[in-house]
Amino acid sequence: MSVMPSLQGFVRNSDGSYSVTDKRAPYGKITGTSISSVIGKNPWATPFSACVRMMRLYNEDISDKPSVHAGTVMEPKILDYFGAVHGDEIFSVRTGDHETWASDFEDDVFGGHIDGLMPDGSVVEVKTSSRPQDWDGGIPYHYHLQASLYSHFLNAPHIVFLVAFTDKNILADPDSFVPSPDNCIRVDTERADGFDGIMEQARAFYRDYVLNDRTPVPDMDNPIDRQVVEYLDAQLWNEEDVIEAVGEIEVLSERADELSAIQKELTAKKDIVSVYMDYNKTNRAEGKEYVLERGPRTRTAVDTMALKKDGLYDTYCKTTSYKLIKLSKK
Repeated sequence: MSVMPSLQGFVRNSDGSYSVTDKRAPYGKITGTSISSVIGKNPWATPFSACVRMMRLYNEDISDKPSVHAGTVMEPKILDYFGAVHGDEIFSVRTGDHETWASDFEDDVFGGHIDGLMPDGSVVEVKTSSRPQDWDGGIPYHYHLQASLYSHFLNAPHIVFLVAFTDKNILADPDSFVPSPDNCIRVDTERADGFDGIMEQARAFYRDYVLNDRTPVPDMDNPIDRQVVEYLDAQLWNEEDVIEAVGEIEVLSERADELSAIQKELTAKKDIVSVYMDYNKTNRAEGKEYVLERGPRTRTAVDTMALKKDGLYDTYCKTTSYKLIKLSKK
């Protein structure tokens, strides 16, 4: 997954919000996946992060995510298994980049793409998930709002969720997925309570921010907003800003090296006192102003060799990738 450069020219305002000063691409609409975000009811997005995406200031390329690929492969299988009609057989043909797809319904503020319909006209929303615990308490609210938006525009109050649960094997080879009662559930529901009011709240958000070319103020206590701000601010930097930042990194790296040396010296001194404690059969050593006390500690570690021996290592092993920044002399 990578972050795409902003499509707009923008500035940061004194309150921390951002304004578009050179609009180079059309704004997006509030979709089924973002309506919960703009009202602050999505655990994976915020009003700020949803707004910058709609304004084309920030976008993530998730096309290479295994879960996204798996969902694309599995969706038609799930629809067929439950006897639903596919959305791409009912609405406009969806080709090219997802961001350019035409909405399945007409509205100045809202847009979306419907997965399908049941033969009785019920709106179908397909979900694939590796987190079955998210469904233990019923339909996650942000998903309920998504399907409610579609049911509103289709005037079909009844909603059917078709959910398939994945694991590492399915994500690695989604073509092998075979729907069954063991890995799929159907959940029937109605449009979310008070949805008309939620739509009005979302329309007000779109009017107050998107149409005014200005984002809300990010919540810097929220890691989602902090990450977006970092990427936006990086685009506003010039060469002098980068030179200054590298200089600061150099100074901090030297201080980190000094701290590392101090930490090694501190550990060595503690080891000496620990030997003294062992020799004198005590767990206490007194200085002029401070007392050093030693107590038992436990640490739990995973025995990777045992996992490999039992054939479980690959099942529970998780590989992550990251970018390493290394400071070196020119």
